[in-house]
Amino acid sequence: MKKFPIHSAAGISLWLFTVNIVLVIASYLLENTWLATAAITMSSMMFYLQIRLSKSMSSPQQEHLQERKEAGQHFRV
Repeated sequence: MKKFPIHSAAGISLWLFTVNIVLVIASYLLENTWLATAAITMSSMMFYLQIRLSKSMSSPQQEHLQERKEAGQHFRV
């Protein structure tokens, strides 16, 4: 199993997901609506974070693939 550092995007997402699951279970067991509201808010923040991370990660990867594609064309005869 691969370990993600907490400062990486995957580590932050995994940490937020774990906290969200704990909030959902605690709100169910304690029948607390404030915890349920916090869990729903955290879910929406996680969704927003995933969209932002996917957009920020996609552009450098696309540039790298374009560079590799161009480099491959130079080597073809």
